[in-house]
Amino acid sequence: YQEPPLRPSTWHGLWLVKFAGGGLTEYTIPDGIKVIENNAIDGWENLKKLTLSEDLVYVSASGIVNCPNLEGVFGPNTSSDHRGIQIGDEYVRLIIHDGYPGTYHVPDDVRSIGIWAFSGIPTLEHITMGDQITNIGGYAFSECKNLKSVTLSGGLERIGTDANIGYNPFLNSHNLESIYFRSYVPPTYLDSQMSEFEKLTVYVPSLSADLYKRDAGWKQFKKYMKE
Repeated sequence: YQEPPLRPSTWHGLWLVKFAGGGLTEYTIPDGIKVIENNAIDGWENLKKLTLSEDLVYVSASGIVNCPNLEGVFGPNTSSDHRGIQIGDEYVRLIIHDGYPGTYHVPDDVRSIGIWAFSGIPTLEHITMGDQITNIGGYAFSECKNLKSVTLSGGLERIGTDANIGYNPFLNSHNLESIYFRSYVPPTYLDSQMSEFEKLTVYVPSLSADLYKRDAGWKQFKKYMKE
């Protein structure tokens, strides 16, 4: 473990940087660990159960990777389906995905999806969620080479927007075929960096189609839109 460099105050404390526990089948990350750094838990082929620190505030996008037999993550900072990291009501990162079916439904107690939450996960094909989710962080669904569809919350207020800066939540997920908007009011979106998609259709509510097409953030998707 080591002390972190300068980061948000909530991250101050011990970070798990690298742990040589590849032979373990179960492991409990000690309390006091605030952050799991990139590749800290990498290639633990025997690991089946991981219990997280109750002090955890952040997990890097590649903090827990290449653990093909991991069956569940446990502790107060895990999702109700034991497949990911959840801090309070924010879904931080999907962890268990090796061999997982391509459709993932975000647990219904989640209110916010964090930055990079589903990025770079090759098994994801379809993501759905309930209407209780109001915020989705930047790059949330980026770099997912097999992602085909995302069904967004009807209560969504902001997407891809962190600290008033825009980050394309679908960046380089070029095989996307469908994005379903269910919110009648276009969620705030600030990114002007547009990815190109070959087969994408963006479905918007018919009553709000003109709002989406004129919206400063979403009008760049106009050519993909369908009511």
